[in-house]
Amino acid sequence: MTAVQLAAAVGIAGSAMYAVGDVFMLAARVGPRLARSRRFDWTTLPGLARRAALFDTLAGMPPKRLAAGALLGVFATPLVLAGVWLVYRALAPAGPWFAMPAGLLLAGATILGGYVHGSFLHLAEFAALVDEAEDGARPAVLARLLRQVEVLKLSYGVALVLALAGTLWYAVAVAIGATALPAWMAAVNPVSLTAAWLLPQRWLPEVVVRYTEGAGFNIAYLAFFTAVAVYLW
Repeated sequence: MTAVQLAAAVGIAGSAMYAVGDVFMLAARVGPRLARSRRFDWTTLPGLARRAALFDTLAGMPPKRLAAGALLGVFATPLVLAGVWLVYRALAPAGPWFAMPAGLLLAGATILGGYVHGSFLHLAEFAALVDEAEDGARPAVLARLLRQVEVLKLSYGVALVLALAGTLWYAVAVAIGATALPAWMAAVNPVSLTAAWLLPQRWLPEVVVRYTEGAGFNIAYLAFFTAVAVYLW
């Protein structure tokens, strides 16, 4: 097995692990939920009302399932970096000014993504505490949860900017035509593949949507690494 083939296999496996971790944490219609004696109405919080369904889902997930989902993504991060190296290798013929920035930006997004993914476990624990807390104690728990949300928003925002910038750099390099990939592969990237997965959801079988809930971005990465691997194999 060559280095390219090994990196392809490892990167694809890492993306698959990430996707499974997403399903463990976010697929509310798959598997058992906690029996909750209380249920906080998240729509009453102006800062979290738009994400009320997310926090209600996290609060009702079994702790072991949440831990497994969070750790799958954290442990998969080094494997996904092998896929990023594969992309760098594909861009290398275009020269370092095309290959290096794209590789570093995508690697940075992946590393921060591991932190963001794992942090959902802590959000879930605080969301469950909000459900369980007495009325007098709930404001203090909510305050701590909101602080974590702000940190996570910043981390997620930076990771998203890095991913978008890395994707754009990749697309420009491939479109110019000096890489190991055909020029049309510029349109095959994490952003376009995420959109291609999310937009037709209403036409997909309900069972597919249910068992892949929350995993769209990592399914896109899996498809992206697979497409790049096909041309480098």
